[in-house]
Amino acid sequence: MKKLLLSIVQAMTAIALFGASFAAETVKLEFPADGTKNYEGKTRIAVGTDAGENDLVVTSTQTQKCETAWVAKTARLPLAAGTGGYAFEFEVRTEVDWLGMGGGGKWGSHVFFYDAEGKEISDRPLLPVCRKGAFARMRFTGKVPPNAATVAFAVGKDDPNVAPGEKIEVRGATFTPILEGKNIPDEITPDIRPPVVRSLFSAPTTDRNVTARYELSDESPIDWGTVTVSNVVSGKMIPYARSGNVISLEPGAPWPEGAQVLAIVASDVHGNRTESRKSFLIGKPPSTPRITLRDDGVTLVDGKPFFPIGIYGIKRLAFNAWDYDRALGDLKAAGFNFAHSYSDGWGAEFHAAVRKHGMMSWTAGYGAIRGDKWIVDTGRNDPSILAWYIGDDTARNTSPGRLLDRHESCKMLDGMRLTCQADSVSGRGIKSCYEEFVDCTDVFMPEMYWIYYADRKGDARCVACVISDMERVRSDIAKFGKGKPHGIWAILQFFHGRMWQRFPDEDELVATSFAALIHGGTGITWFHYAGELCPERNRRYSGIFQSQKDWAIMTNLTTRLSTLAPVFLERTPPQPKTPEVLSGAKVDPLGQPSVSLLVKRHSGATYIFAVNASPDPVRARLFADRPDGAGTVMWENRSVKIAGGFFDDDFKGFGVHVYRFAGGAL
Repeated sequence: MKKLLLSIVQAMTAIALFGASFAAETVKLEFPADGTKNYEGKTRIAVGTDAGENDLVVTSTQTQKCETAWVAKTARLPLAAGTGGYAFEFEVRTEVDWLGMGGGGKWGSHVFFYDAEGKEISDRPLLPVCRKGAFARMRFTGKVPPNAATVAFAVGKDDPNVAPGEKIEVRGATFTPILEGKNIPDEITPDIRPPVVRSLFSAPTTDRNVTARYELSDESPIDWGTVTVSNVVSGKMIPYARSGNVISLEPGAPWPEGAQVLAIVASDVHGNRTESRKSFLIGKPPSTPRITLRDDGVTLVDGKPFFPIGIYGIKRLAFNAWDYDRALGDLKAAGFNFAHSYSDGWGAEFHAAVRKHGMMSWTAGYGAIRGDKWIVDTGRNDPSILAWYIGDDTARNTSPGRLLDRHESCKMLDGMRLTCQADSVSGRGIKSCYEEFVDCTDVFMPEMYWIYYADRKGDARCVACVISDMERVRSDIAKFGKGKPHGIWAILQFFHGRMWQRFPDEDELVATSFAALIHGGTGITWFHYAGELCPERNRRYSGIFQSQKDWAIMTNLTTRLSTLAPVFLERTPPQPKTPEVLSGAKVDPLGQPSVSLLVKRHSGATYIFAVNASPDPVRARLFADRPDGAGTVMWENRSVKIAGGFFDDDFKGFGVHVYRFAGGAL
């Protein structure tokens, strides 16, 4: 009788959740003790009856916040014939906000599918999110692979926002199979984001009576009783008129000259609260070059294309005679044209050296939301500043709304430059770190540091990972960029230190760099400039000046890229089909085509940039749109011939070739 009642309750639950068409039996999930794992014993996991009314209780017992990883996995459940979809539901209560951006690794939440032989055939990472406090219910849904025989579910977490002693509780975990041909219900995750405030007027402006208008948006309704606007400097409240979700400020007197800094406070009906900071300038725009993006993401300086070749973290050190002028002069001679200094980002001497050597810089613009005096009085009048740098490791350090505040404040204090942010991409197959931030800056600088191990064997995926990251960035821009152009200034690795055990070797450096450009980069930078590792002086990373050999490897590449910059700045024509691999690995370690290429045309010549993302040698056939012709392989003192509309060539592991063909299209 108890089992019968349970089945009835399960069926009624399925009907209530999904409607009559989804009335398949809902299965209560269990997490067996032998399915739980943690990181080095740092987390205590209780399951079943030991957890009381909950299916799972996790308590962190670690001493360092980075050691909280844990996962609990169900047994495999059989899938009935005709099952085409699934719904996985559970409730979570936490003592901290659960805002994980990653979760794709072995410690994350997942849905696993297996074939009849028990082989894993599909792994879908999940991203549960909630605010601390009450239980929050989540539903994850999707399609079942055609050859799947069983399914298993995992709930887990690898995130630094769980402190010692804090607890996570999971209850009510269920699985509902959905028959093939039936509609799969929508997913449900709680609204954890506060309202976003967006500016709807232009600045800088000399109009002291300008109407400052702002739009408030949110997944849920705004609680308009919570909305206030104040002047941050004076602390005075500013009245506003409201039309729909747009407010128009009514300050009662003309705005004073100079930077205006406002605080706009708002909550949604769930209590998610924001205090948005917005700055704008009553005054003239600077008389510096206007920096914009072409419709394909190429940077324009007063309308002329510019290809950034940059280096992070320039410092005064012994090898540059403690002199920024020497440092920037050496970099300029080596082909660099773009510079950044963590230690002296607003320093007059650094920027004077940048200007002297005809270079550009990206410089911290975080202070724009405070109406920063340096930005208003000095920075915005410096013609060498190409972009305001407003996000570093963005997803871990800020919210989309706050990054948008920085972006808009930079634009409305200056109006002549781009904004940029840097972050890892992550999230192959799940939400990337960039996805929610695409619309918050003009340029994304993906951090791609894939050289970890003591030898190349451990880093066989490094080039493949760069390609995957770049393609994910392009996909995010296409999906979330709202039709606006976005630049991609790739950040590649040329350092070691901390968890990175060594420098890239020369082949890895060249291959990762060209892979980033072949797959959509409109500029390129490297981390990092500073010299040898020196933990006692807080030098946690080495850099391109660690030795003369490292300097030569780096600058040999940048000199060549500087020569090729006019080619990269050309618009990309229609591309030939993917090269055919005749021998060797047909796919790279991530399953992508091992050889990829980019064709550009410049000054009557056609260029092909090609990279082998496999660590092993391959022979490939590259296709052309003309039957014959001869070309040179740049920097290799040899030539190739097109015959029958293609040519064949050999690539070493992580090999790169640059071909140049005189004449028409290829």
